[in-house]
Amino acid sequence: MRRRTVTALSALALLAPLLAGVAPAHAGPAPGAARAAGADRLAVHTGVLDAAGLGALSDLGLDRHELVLTDPGPGAAPGSVRVEAVLSGEQARRLAARGVDVAPAPAAAPRRDTLAAPAAPVFRRYAGPGGLAEELREQVAEHPGLAQLVPFGRSVRGQEVLAVRVTAGAGEVPEGSRPATVYVGAQHAREWITPEMVRRLLDRVLDGHGSDPATTELLRGSELWFVPVANPDGYDFSFEEGQRLWRKNLRDNDGDGETTPADGVDLNRNFPTRWGYDDEGSSPDPASETYRGPSPASEPETRALDELVGRITPEFFVNYHSAAELLLHGIGWQVATPSPDDVLYEAMVGDDADPAVPGYDPDLSAELYTTNGDTDSHLQEAHGTLGFTPEMSTCAAAAASVEGDAWEPEQCGSGFEFPDDEALVRAEFEKNVPFALAVARSAADPDDPVSVVGRTAEDFRLDTFSVSHGDPQTVAVVAKRALRDVTLNYRVDGGPVRRAPVAEWGGGERYGDENDDYYAELRGQVRGAGPGRAVEVWFEGRRHGSGPHALAAGGGERVRSGSFTYT
Repeated sequence: MRRRTVTALSALALLAPLLAGVAPAHAGPAPGAARAAGADRLAVHTGVLDAAGLGALSDLGLDRHELVLTDPGPGAAPGSVRVEAVLSGEQARRLAARGVDVAPAPAAAPRRDTLAAPAAPVFRRYAGPGGLAEELREQVAEHPGLAQLVPFGRSVRGQEVLAVRVTAGAGEVPEGSRPATVYVGAQHAREWITPEMVRRLLDRVLDGHGSDPATTELLRGSELWFVPVANPDGYDFSFEEGQRLWRKNLRDNDGDGETTPADGVDLNRNFPTRWGYDDEGSSPDPASETYRGPSPASEPETRALDELVGRITPEFFVNYHSAAELLLHGIGWQVATPSPDDVLYEAMVGDDADPAVPGYDPDLSAELYTTNGDTDSHLQEAHGTLGFTPEMSTCAAAAASVEGDAWEPEQCGSGFEFPDDEALVRAEFEKNVPFALAVARSAADPDDPVSVVGRTAEDFRLDTFSVSHGDPQTVAVVAKRALRDVTLNYRVDGGPVRRAPVAEWGGGERYGDENDDYYAELRGQVRGAGPGRAVEVWFEGRRHGSGPHALAAGGGERVRSGSFTYT
């Protein structure tokens, strides 16, 4: 039976009010690699927990979307669930001290078909002979004039963090002078499927130039940036024996010269925007998997990525993670907080019935868990770069995707351990390609994006209601910033049309002034409608005209929103 993390999230959300197969190493150690201590390791733990136990688990600062919750089976107490979580031995002991019983899951890995010859491993280290960094250098050398190798920083242990920039005439065209999209993998070390996604997308684009007309045209007018491994120290460390589930970078938090679960910083909680806003969206505990670091942008990997994006100001940023089968966008620091640019995001990711990546669930970033200090939020607020976080498939989902193959979901050690199988990796990559390329094709005109699900980013999105309790009455619409001369229009009881000016809402005490690069919330006031009267409301504006002076002359296509009526 396929177990999806989305199911786990739903179960956890329902309980929220009550809450107070390792792949072999294929290269030598990375330069500056830490010495691993033998006392503790991260491992999958399981247990049947009630609401109090889930509260204790939450207090450890785990990333909630990484919990797997399933039916506890017959005989379990009402309201309890079976939980699988990645914990250190110390975290398991802390739970035990609070009376919460979890135990290491049996070591297991997806089985190989013993009748077949063993296949070459798919997953590789970043550093060393045959590693991903070496491949990036080779790719650039094979595509002069199209690809550039861009070292843009160093890790906490001194490794170069590499990007490849791809655009036609790369050597002559200045960085950032064309609409840009950045693709990033392995910000979290154990998510091995994500570097494969980014490096294979790089291959697809390079091979397509000159042979595929759409790719050739794309690279004439835009630039694509590929960062397969944003956390090279942690990624290489996860290839060491017993460290497959390492997530963070390799900051030596306690300065003892060894790397234990008490070390490392979660790079996706270390960015300055809303850094440390609360202890739910990130943790102040160095032993937590969501430890945000001692200060905003304390980590060199964080600063390097921030400076790169600030230098090239890309229109879009795609930050691949795993494993949950989600397409996340928008506000992550507070649950259920929509924003104006969601109109654009939703046109690109689709919805539950028709997602841009088959089998994934499009959602606001904080739909079921919160984050703060995260990458996407900071890059949009600091640089105007709109971000997506595709959470790629779990081990179980991938293993169940092909009937009768050599991979069984029940034998997955952890959801992060994507099967080391070329066919399954290729299938996961291929289903992500259309969305990935649509994002790049949208960079030239972001508020009129390319949608693989056939949706458009509408000019207006009304904020509707049915009953008013006052006069004057404020009404609101989310509108494209590209529209000009937007006005509020209304009529009372079918009478003559009245017009009123609108102004952009500046936000409230906590939110409302973010994620509004391409859309804005505009508000106006309806006046003179007495009790019991029916008021019809709509908005109008002008699109750009065809000539350079069309707007100045009052030209351009006049567009109108839908309407709604309140009493």
